Amino acid sequence: MITTIFCAAFSIYILILLARAIFSWIPVDPQSPWQAISSFCFRATEPLLAPVRSIIPVVQLGGMGLDLSFMVVFFVLVFVWQILC
Repeated sequence: MITTIFCAAFSIYILILLARAIFSWIPVDPQSPWQAISSFCFRATEPLLAPVRSIIPVVQLGGMGLDLSFMVVFFVLVFVWQILC
């Protein structure tokens, strides 16, 4: 029972992390209803991404920044999810 709830919460968090990645690629109008969802995704995932970002700096590629912290956190979460669930 507790394992099922934990696995479901873990899966939802991974989906929120993926939604954050998608919202970072597309502009969201501040008047759009999607703005609330976008803000929620950023607020929910930032506490996990910020410490990793302080260790792994943003890589500059042709004037654009590539934030590798997302990929590190995503792969670690998926790895842990596969082991535990």
